[in-house]
Amino acid sequence: MAPLKTPGERGEEELMANVRRKRPRLSQSRKEAKNKKFDDSFERLVIALEADKNQEREEKIRELKEKIRELEEKNRELEEKNREREEKGPTIAECVACLKQISNIGRTSRLFIFALTIFRVKENRELWMSIDDNDVRIEVLKTLMEKES
Repeated sequence: MAPLKTPGERGEEELMANVRRKRPRLSQSRKEAKNKKFDDSFERLVIALEADKNQEREEKIRELKEKIRELEEKNRELEEKNREREEKGPTIAECVACLKQISNIGRTSRLFIFALTIFRVKENRELWMSIDDNDVRIEVLKTLMEKES
């Protein structure tokens, strides 16, 4: 075996070859410190992402709650309108619009004019709007008109 050379005896190339071959490694405590820094950074990142997710969820929940409040308000308004309508029943205008859709009754006919007069009574309007068949509506008008004569 060849005797070891002192650093002065070794050539520069040989020293560089040794340095390249034997890369310095971190000591165990340095490795642990580096890993701890990585773990801490990773943990902070995870916490930040979870916080963002929670914030997004909370924003979505707030938006949904606001939409629910708006829908509940609209629902209350509609219920109030329906209650008012049920109390009043069908309007004269609704009944006249329905009457105008019947092509068999001319707008100047006695039957049309008679229908306008009976629509002043709430029960007659409710009866009129509850009938789905126009032929039946015409017969009801004729029958009521005969009773009035």
